[in-house]
Amino acid sequence: MNKFLLVPLILAAFATVSPAKRIAAPPNPVQRAVHADAVITGKVTAIEKETVEVAEAGGGPKVAYKIAVIQVESALAGAANMTHVKVGFPAGAAPGRGRIVALEEKQEGLFFLNKHPSGQFYTFNWMTAPVESTAENHKESVAIVKKGLAVLADPMKSLKAAKAEDRAFAATVMLLKYRTAPPAGGELELVKVPAEESKLILKGLAEADWGKAVPNTPAPTSGFYSLGLTTENGWVAPKPGKPGADYNDELRKAFTQWLDGAGKDYQINKFAVRK
Repeated sequence: MNKFLLVPLILAAFATVSPAKRIAAPPNPVQRAVHADAVITGKVTAIEKETVEVAEAGGGPKVAYKIAVIQVESALAGAANMTHVKVGFPAGAAPGRGRIVALEEKQEGLFFLNKHPSGQFYTFNWMTAPVESTAENHKESVAIVKKGLAVLADPMKSLKAAKAEDRAFAATVMLLKYRTAPPAGGELELVKVPAEESKLILKGLAEADWGKAVPNTPAPTSGFYSLGLTTENGWVAPKPGKPGADYNDELRKAFTQWLDGAGKDYQINKFAVRK
């Protein structure tokens, strides 16, 4: 199964559209972090003069990349003991132009990076664009990303947290991890999440406040829709209620009832790269 055919519903659910530019905004910071090979805060100290030409995943013509050198301020994930990292971006890219993202010298922020298939440097795209230090949500983004990465580091501990809101957050983070296609090349397959962990994720999702929108945080409703439940799973969506009624709350109640009935033995399927 080609990964590009597995369009993650959750990404579409989170994307917003600017009326002025009609360009979808990048996913929230936690989404950008869940599949990153490295997450760092840092500063671009140099843009190397020479470009590097490398083949993309799957072959084809080589692409020229410019290379930025980022001094690591804090390695949040995947860059332990590294003082600098090299990050490539297409040589023709210009900062802030549509969906093509470039880096500039002295640029600072929170970076979400993946290893280029060549292994020579890290890279990113408009979906994983950095949160610049000058952005209003920079501090909040760093804090929520740290919280999300803590969930990924020990899912079971987070899913068993004392507070319901923390369990709910952990559930949405794990659904982001499991129900969005990873950026790595290769074919994908669906693999069952272990039964105990799956039950905790579903329970945590049911405990969330589905009507509350928290900036920079994954929405529980998007986590639910990413499951892709159908009548084959015994799921029946509630009908819209009276005008003004909170449909998300009705959806959460129906989901909770489903968990106690037809969904009591349901196991989440996660995307995994076929080995």
